[in-house]
Amino acid sequence: MPRRYREELSRALSCRIVLGHPALAIGLVVGFPLGLLLLNELILRTARGGYAIASTLRVVRNLLLPMLAVMLFVRFVIERPAEDTFLRLVQTLLWVFVLFASLSFINDVAFGSAREGSWQSRVPRLFRDLTRFVLVAIGAAIIYSEVWGKELQGALTALGVGSIVIGLALQEPLGNVISGLMLFFERPINLGDWVVVEGTTGKVIEINWRSVHIETATCALRIVPNSVLYKGSFSNLSRPTPLCTEVIDLSFSYHHPPNKVRQVLLDLMYSTPSVLAEPAPTVRSSIR
Repeated sequence: MPRRYREELSRALSCRIVLGHPALAIGLVVGFPLGLLLLNELILRTARGGYAIASTLRVVRNLLLPMLAVMLFVRFVIERPAEDTFLRLVQTLLWVFVLFASLSFINDVAFGSAREGSWQSRVPRLFRDLTRFVLVAIGAAIIYSEVWGKELQGALTALGVGSIVIGLALQEPLGNVISGLMLFFERPINLGDWVVVEGTTGKVIEINWRSVHIETATCALRIVPNSVLYKGSFSNLSRPTPLCTEVIDLSFSYHHPPNKVRQVLLDLMYSTPSVLAEPAPTVRSSIR
């Protein structure tokens, strides 16, 4: 074998991977699974106890903790330089996840455990999601500028071009988002309102980016896209006051005396909770 090839083979066989901070590497191998186990236990306990912070713990478990482990491994174990592209990408994602988890924690504390009837419970979920999205976008721009050392002008230009392409491809979903924003600013409905939409009567229990969730009197869930409510017509039984008139058609045999039927129906209505004595209920008869 020629001498040059023997030297190259000798160098290849003598190569080895050198890890910086081996103690940290061992700590990641042991600590990362233990951290996942601890978070899983906390999530189960908080979920069983009905604590809203369980959603924030899921964000930490699924996003923040794995990305933190990757960042520590890349930066301190294999010792990639600070200007390395992959390291910067990992750092960017890590700070975005930190921001997202922080906003999720604030949302859980302020709104997740809100009592029924409080002002927090009346804030639509759409508004909270929109505020969180705006804050994450601003924070991501700042993180991009700090981590990558770039000015925001180029990123904003690329974002504008990308938004046009995405907007053309997602016209229908974006239409529901815009309709949801219009419904939020006009406020024709609120959480807890009783509405009639396309023949369905129910209580508004959620308003999100895409749709309005309505719980019917039979405990069924009706999901109505925001564009249907914004473009169509519906009745809000809770406006201007929760009081409303209900008309019910009933049929009886000709063998039943009309006056007796009328008196029985009036007695039934007067004994029914939530039926007002003033204005008094009425019974009108007609022959068919």
